[in-house]
Amino acid sequence: DVLNLRSTKEQTDVVLANSALAISTAKEIGISEAFDLAKDSLLSKKALKSFNTLIELSK
Repeated sequence: DVLNLRSTKEQTDVVLANSALAISTAKEIGISEAFDLAKDSLLSKKALKSFNTLIELSK
């Protein structure tokens, strides 16, 4: 539901926090900037597209 933007605010916040931590570590950037990147990815549906691509590649 989070990737489809049908989750509660609390669910979305947890996913964004986890994503921000991973992005911050991988890109060696601050957590605030990473959180913004995660939020942009979620709201633009890039995260959903990437998830669907991963599913297709794993078949």
